[in-house]
Amino acid sequence: MTLFSSLTNRIFLASALLAIATTGVAVYVVGTRATREAEAELRRGVADAATLVAQQQRALATRYIVFARMLADLPKLKSAVETQDPATVEAIAADYRQQVGADLLLVTGRTGNVLARGGIAASGVDGSIVTDALEGRETLQFRPHPRGILQVVTVPISIGLTVPDRLGTLSLGVLLDARQADAFKGATQSEVAFVLKSDLQGPGVTAADVLRATAFVMPCFEIVDSRIRDWKIRIQDTVADNASCGVLVLGGTRRDPREVDLALAGMVLEKNGEIVSTSTGAAVQGSPVNAVAWLANTLGRLGIALKAGEVILSGSQSPLVPVKAGDSLQCSVGGLGSASVRFI
Repeated sequence: MTLFSSLTNRIFLASALLAIATTGVAVYVVGTRATREAEAELRRGVADAATLVAQQQRALATRYIVFARMLADLPKLKSAVETQDPATVEAIAADYRQQVGADLLLVTGRTGNVLARGGIAASGVDGSIVTDALEGRETLQFRPHPRGILQVVTVPISIGLTVPDRLGTLSLGVLLDARQADAFKGATQSEVAFVLKSDLQGPGVTAADVLRATAFVMPCFEIVDSRIRDWKIRIQDTVADNASCGVLVLGGTRRDPREVDLALAGMVLEKNGEIVSTSTGAAVQGSPVNAVAWLANTLGRLGIALKAGEVILSGSQSPLVPVKAGDSLQCSVGGLGSASVRFI
């Protein structure tokens, strides 16, 4: 008798083939569905990543534009550009480029003529964006560079509020690459801290407004630090890391700023008992009070207010001082007392 000779064997074989076919179809369906779900998940992941990249790019661009606005609004730079004299602008622009660590800084005059240039590809900025800035428009440009992508922000340099007088333009460029920050282990700088008792909302804030809004002032140290391991910092990290600001050390004496002439108050910075820096408050925009007013007005134009209770650092009155374990520093300000810190 053969395999297919009986009805029972035929039924058994048909059932087996049907089971195999059914299983195969089920496996195929499940496999196809899993593949589709995996592909969909991958597409969602790619879309999410693209969204995050776009958000990060917009955030970086916004920060750079704000930074360029602040630099273009500095009274010292405005005064120099108003002369339209390249020799006058060049030294100031070079100093600012070094201070902010920009890869490119270009300053033009009223007609787009170059007043100062420095850094990489300073002559490569498109003339159209300078023209836009002279007409009051801010521009953002990305240019390819052997070391990465050069992001260039161009803003107008103006005086006057009702009818702005365009003095020229400022272009600030930063390489979006793996450039490292300065390889210092730690550093500190000394300044005067303002603690507010009421809000300051610019524009239109005056030095008198700052004095009325301030509860007290005191000497302080800003300790420079980074959350990035081994100081392997890119410019994106610097922006995200609050410009490498670590902590503050405030003095113990509180003074009413109206009782002290902060412009004339002398500051002495000592490291391990030796004087390393001397200055007066006039080194900061003529007075630390002016610096706070400038900050309130600059942020006010962006819709940001300085809030009651906030501690406002008015700007360093000393050079950046490197420190290591075992160092002790003391900052003394005439009429305000002192602040001290020891590194262990």
